[in-house]
This record gives sequence, structure tokens and C-alpha cells, in this order.
Amino acid sequence: MEQKPIEESEVIKRTKRNKKTANLLTFVIDENDRLPRRIARFLHWAAEDMPGRFIEPNIIARIACNLKHTPKLDSLDVRKVKNAMGGAKKILLAEYHSSLKAARGIGYRATFDDTDLAQQQLETDAANIVRGVERMEVTRSAIRINKINDPAVRARVVRLSGVVKKLTSAEVLEKLRLPSPAVDKKPPNNQNHEK
Repeated sequence: MEQKPIEESEVIKRTKRNKKTANLLTFVIDENDRLPRRIARFLHWAAEDMPGRFIEPNIIARIACNLKHTPKLDSLDVRKVKNAMGGAKKILLAEYHSSLKAARGIGYRATFDDTDLAQQQLETDAANIVRGVERMEVTRSAIRINKINDPAVRARVVRLSGVVKKLTSAEVLEKLRLPSPAVDKKPPNNQNHEK
């Protein structure tokens, strides 16, 4: 089967689209690092170079696993990278004062400054606390204390009831509900970066 020549306009489109990916391939890994640290170092580096840009997991796998070619999204290397993201997030928080942001079907990125970290991670954490407290209140209200046979369990439920009451107060919940939405912040200097 004869292959059609690629038109010049298509070559230009591909070059523009792949230019940022080619820039990512300049990152040099430390082969002595474990996979989560490689990922964290790479995403931190990418966030400094291209703040706000999500990177596809197969590109992250190519770099973090030191592969010559970009693997398919369903490859073993990509699954390893996805499984290592929890460890990478811990390293980002502990060493780089950054966090991990995931966008389903798009990729991952590290937060690029403290404002981005607060908008992305702190707001998510606060929302998780609110949901947890609300679930705890529903569970607590379903428990009939007088039907609990074990005195130790009954005492624990009574103690937790006081905590739940304080946590579900309007004042506490209002403080946890942060006013700004948890959306991606535009990169500084109004630069157009891909998501």
C-alpha cells in the first residue's frame, strides 16, 4: 500500500502540537530515584517551565521510566506511573510545597505557586472535611444510643456526638466552605499554556 505524502500544513500543525512535548523530553531523570520521586521531580520541573499545563500519563511514563518511545495509554508503564501518583503527591507536598492535580482523561500537573496550591488542594481538603462531617452526622443520627449493648461503644458514641455537634455547627461549616471555586488558575503573565 502506497503511503500518501504529508502536506506541509499538516507538518506545521504536528510540529506546533509536539513542540511542548519535545520541550518536556529535555528533562533528565536521576535513575537512582524511585518512580514516585522521578514523577514528582519531573512534574515540579514542568510546573516551573509551563505552569498550569496538564501532562498526559504516557508522556510522564516515557520520562519517568526513561523510555525511548512514548507508551500507549493502556501499557504497563503507564499503569505503574498512575499507581505511583500517591507517592509523588506526598513528595511534592513535603519537598516542593506543591501538590498534584489530576484531570480525568487529560493528565496530571503539579501546582505552580502557593495561590494555585491553596486553590487546588486546600479547597479540595476543606470540601472533603465538610462531606465527611455531613456523612458522620447522618450516621450518628441513625444510631439509637439506647440500643447499643456494649458500654464502651456507647460511651464512644456519646463522646463523638458532642464532637459531631460542634463540627456541624453553622459557624464551623461556613469557615470550611471556602468562597472561591476549585478551578485551575490561569498561569501568571497571561501566558497561553495548554491544559
